Amino acid sequence: MKFNELMLNKQAVLRLGLFMVIGLTLIGCSSIVQSKAPQTQTSVQLSWIPNVEFSGIYEAIEQGYYADANLEVKIIPGGYDEDGNYIDPVQRVLDGQADFGIAAGEVILQSRAAGKPIVAIASIYQRSPVVFISLSDRNILKPEDLKGQRVAIDIGSGLEIAFNALLSAQKIDPSEVTVVPREDYTGGPLIRNEVDVMNAFIADEPVLMQLEGYQVNYILASDYGINIYGDVFFTTEETIAERPELVEAFLRETLKGYEYAISSPDQAAELALQHNNDLSLDHQKGYIQAALPLFNPAGSRPGMMTAADWEAAHQILLDQGVLSEPLDINTVYTLDFLNKIYNK
Repeated sequence: MKFNELMLNKQAVLRLGLFMVIGLTLIGCSSIVQSKAPQTQTSVQLSWIPNVEFSGIYEAIEQGYYADANLEVKIIPGGYDEDGNYIDPVQRVLDGQADFGIAAGEVILQSRAAGKPIVAIASIYQRSPVVFISLSDRNILKPEDLKGQRVAIDIGSGLEIAFNALLSAQKIDPSEVTVVPREDYTGGPLIRNEVDVMNAFIADEPVLMQLEGYQVNYILASDYGINIYGDVFFTTEETIAERPELVEAFLRETLKGYEYAISSPDQAAELALQHNNDLSLDHQKGYIQAALPLFNPAGSRPGMMTAADWEAAHQILLDQGVLSEPLDINTVYTLDFLNKIYNK
C-alpha cells in the first residue's frame, strides 16, 4: 500500500472514531436530560386574598426555591367565591382541591374535634396577630382600660375567642364591657365614635388607619399570653403518611421563601402586588413591617410552633366551651418536619 493511501486510511479511521465518541457523548447527554424527573405539581389553598402575609410562598417561586426542589406550586386564592360564600381552606384540602392549606389555629383545633383528619405543620404567625385598637386620644393602652368601653367584636370568630380569653386572663368581668357586634370592617366605627375599641389584626386595620392620618393605640393579645396561632400551614394525615417527601420539600422551600421575605420586606411587598393588583403598596409595606416580629420572633425561626402554645390554645377553647371535650393534642400538629428542616 502506498504511503498516501495508508495515511488516508488512518485519517478515515480517526474520523470514524471521533464521530463515534461524539455520538456516544450526545447519546449519554440525551439520556441524562431525558432521565430528569418531571416537576412534582402541588398546590396550596390560601386562607384569604393574596397579600404580603403569604410572601414566603411568592418568594419561593420568585427566587426559584421550589424549582430547585423540582416542585411546581399552584397558589389558590382564598376569601369569598362569586356567590359570596367564604372559601373554606380545610374543606378544599379535604376535597382534594389542594394538597396544603392555611387556616387559623382555632380552626385547626375545631376541625380536629369534628373528626377532620388535618394536621398543622408550621405557623406563619408565631405570635397571635389579634389586637384591640382605639384612637390614641382615648388613652386605652392596657386590658384594664377596656372597662366601661364599647368594644366591636366579630361574634363567633377567633377574634371573639381571643377577646374572651383576654378578659378571663386579666380577671375582667365581661359585664364591665359593652360588646357590640362588628359589622363595619373599616376604621369607621372608631372614627364615627360608634365604639371605643374594635378587634383587628395588627397588620391590617391599624396600618390602614395610620395611612389615613389617624393615630391608634392597640392591645396585642399575645402580650398577655393569648397566643392562638394565626395562619397555620396544614395538610392531611394521608398526605403526611403517603407523601412525606412532598411535605418536607414544600415546607422547606416555603420557609426559605419566608426567610427571604423577612430579609427584604419592601421587595416582598412589591412582589405581593404581582399576585393581587388590587393591593396598595403602602399598605403592604406597612403590613409586613407590622407582621415581622410575629413572623420571626427573637430566638426562633420562620414557621416554628411549640407544644406549649398548642396546649394553651387547646385549653382556651375548652374553657370557653368551643371544644366540648379534650383532644389528643398530639394529633393536631406535628413538629417532625420543622425539626428535620432545622436539624433539631
